[in-house]
Amino acid sequence: MKANYSLTSLSLRGIKAKYRLLLTGTPIKNYIPDAFWLLWWSLGNGTVRFPFTYDGGYNKFVKDFAVVEYTVDAWGGKRSSMKILPEVSNLSMLWRLLCGNTIRRRKEETGEEIVSKVLKPVICPLGQGQVEMYDRWLTGFTDYFLATHDIPICQYPNLVERSAAILGQYWKLEFASVLPAAEPTGYYKRSSNWTPANLKVLEIAKEHAENGEKVLIGSSLRAYGHWVATQLQQHGIKAEHIMEKTGNGEMQTKSPGKRAAVVQRFRTDEETRVLCASIHSMKLGHNLDVANVVILHGLPWDYSTFDQFVDRVHRLTSTRPVTVYVVLTAGTVDMKKWELVQQKGAAAELALDGMLFPQEREEESLQQILDDLKKRGISRQGSIPEAVVKRTWLSGVEEERKSSEVVWMMKGDAGNAVQLELF
Repeated sequence: MKANYSLTSLSLRGIKAKYRLLLTGTPIKNYIPDAFWLLWWSLGNGTVRFPFTYDGGYNKFVKDFAVVEYTVDAWGGKRSSMKILPEVSNLSMLWRLLCGNTIRRRKEETGEEIVSKVLKPVICPLGQGQVEMYDRWLTGFTDYFLATHDIPICQYPNLVERSAAILGQYWKLEFASVLPAAEPTGYYKRSSNWTPANLKVLEIAKEHAENGEKVLIGSSLRAYGHWVATQLQQHGIKAEHIMEKTGNGEMQTKSPGKRAAVVQRFRTDEETRVLCASIHSMKLGHNLDVANVVILHGLPWDYSTFDQFVDRVHRLTSTRPVTVYVVLTAGTVDMKKWELVQQKGAAAELALDGMLFPQEREEESLQQILDDLKKRGISRQGSIPEAVVKRTWLSGVEEERKSSEVVWMMKGDAGNAVQLELF
């Protein structure tokens, strides 16, 4: 119903009723204009309670309460484009509009005791091969698109460059940031998943799992969970994921029924320590209060998806404080997404509550954010060879294998084996 022109939204606006009650968990998903049609339908058209009309009211609402940036030309200062930011304007006026018409209840306001939630951003350097791959997709996407597509838009290279984001450049950069070798085209042959950020995810998960804690790992890339679970299993950690192979060998997300079975094993099996899932497939409908650690690498763009995924673990029924690690790769699109997620969360709190709720954050930075991506491109400074990262993880596997090795000795003719533990 939030959309301006979707058929669902248009149809719902036509529902006429004497009494109207609107129930929603996320009235403001990303930006303050998200709330317009919800408020318009429930409070009336151009009423005292909501003085905004069907025709023109949306634009007035945006003008009154949104923070907008305009692009102007260099000559006459004429506005040529508009961009809405994840911020709120005229906060006191907005709060007066909403407070008499909405009932807002947060978990913290139920009167029940709720465990704390701590956010720990972890900023990691790039891998050396990752730098090359990211730089190639950042600066050479247009050449790649022109070479691999034979469609009318390719006759206009400048148009391809201006439309790169919607033509797939964003997802190329996302794979380069999170799971380079999983990039579906395989165009960059020398990519490796053994990036410093992925090593950090594995190390955090391993440490908490070995301490007897349960860990939820999420990513915007579906393939990520399978890769992480496989590496953790090499260290003897029982890790589950929600991917499966199709008949042609490709990986896909399991059906809802199969996903539910995986979640149930994670909840009830004491030995299963880690659950890996895509953020969008697990953001709703699951209670994972048995876990107390969340690790995210590959964030969504919208705050509500991020928040709802974390809330699978941080619940009223949670018994232990929840730690949320947000693993970021310095100098990449990761940093911009984390900035936007925080801004959108702050805007939603201000709009609905009239105040910012304090949320504890602990910085755990491995490297300062590299040079601004747009102005200076990607930096090689501080990057680490992927081979070194891989050896670091696999050397631990070898040490664990040796430490748990047993020697079998044959005893007499009966062939009974005697197990000797090595300390």
